Amino acid sequence: MAESDALEEQFAGVDALIAQAEAEALQLPEKPAATAEELTEQERREVESAIGLIYGEDRRGVRPGMPREHTGSRLRHRHAHRPR
Repeated sequence: MAESDALEEQFAGVDALIAQAEAEALQLPEKPAATAEELTEQERREVESAIGLIYGEDRRGVRPGMPREHTGSRLRHRHAHRPR
């Protein structure tokens, strides 16, 4: 329990940033997402690079050689089920 509380405290600032970004996003007008066909080759490479940073190059959410508890997957999981 102490470890869980320490993690909550450690990520409190991140939680606040996420909440702020989500609130600001609700104020933005709806814009359709670009399809892969609409992206330039450079934009596609940038998207792939960003996805690799988030999910790991193997797309499992774990960067090779890094233990799962250090990937932020707990944080992503916790926010995935948080009511809005």
